[in-house]
Amino acid sequence: MKQLALIKTVVKHLFSSVFTMKNCVPIKMLLPLLSIVFSQSPDFTLTINVSGGGYGYDLNIGFSPDVSDKYDPGIDKYAPPPSPPGTFDAALWWNNDRWYSQIVHGDTSDLIEHTWNIQLQYPENDFISLHWDNGCIAPLGTFILQDAFGGELVNVDMTAVDNVTLDNPELRTMQLKVTPKLYFPKQPPAGFEFTPIPVSGTFISTITINGQSAKGCDWLAAFDENGNCAGSRALIINDGLAWTNIPIYGDDSTTPDVDEGMNPGEKFVLKLWDASSGLIFEYSESFDCWSNQKGAPMPGCGGVGKSYNFSDEK
Repeated sequence: MKQLALIKTVVKHLFSSVFTMKNCVPIKMLLPLLSIVFSQSPDFTLTINVSGGGYGYDLNIGFSPDVSDKYDPGIDKYAPPPSPPGTFDAALWWNNDRWYSQIVHGDTSDLIEHTWNIQLQYPENDFISLHWDNGCIAPLGTFILQDAFGGELVNVDMTAVDNVTLDNPELRTMQLKVTPKLYFPKQPPAGFEFTPIPVSGTFISTITINGQSAKGCDWLAAFDENGNCAGSRALIINDGLAWTNIPIYGDDSTTPDVDEGMNPGEKFVLKLWDASSGLIFEYSESFDCWSNQKGAPMPGCGGVGKSYNFSDEK
């Protein structure tokens, strides 16, 4: 509700004429424009480790609102000429130059496909492997790695897999095609919106998915017995573990007709939004431990030594 009020305020200042009695435009018609106003320009880096013949190194591509599409000192890095034939070599090819790192300008008005070529030179009688971390890239855009023949031989959705091995030395150029999306890094996923009030208790633990650490772009939410979201927050990665310190809010006694959150004695359930798949997993058990601690950790409810595993198995 607060976000909607903010949007209406902006609209009234920028488009005051549309709110006159004779010319009223539904706010939902303006949301596509306003989503650009409130979203963040593409600002991320994707690292691809390329290796072959017992040797390898990283290639970096990405977007930033603070750089150009050319060479930016301290951010971009040129690559030297290729090594001798029969030895491993890999480099980005962008604007007729070889790069180890090339970050281009990111802007909400430029959400179109960008293509980086990856030039490859195979070690004698060997293959080349490419590896990347795809845990948090799905919300950022589409990432396609394909051969220079339009994907006839290799066509990989990089959000679905995290590596590819090439054993055909004729595949000397791969194309990395990235189309950035509008990104709302601080906005919870749909259904995870909540109303914060002074009455709350914090739930602390580590979170895993199918026994593996969750990602920093995943969100955890608590829901009361009526299905109201009582709090949500993105996970925090520390020392390789995914932590949550989510405040779970109570019901506001000053609004008796609205159920904003928890009441004493009420159970809650935890749901996890997996950014890589867009799926929501619910923890297998409910929790009967909520209490108002004015924002402090709740005794006997989670804890530093606790870990909760979410499974996609039904």
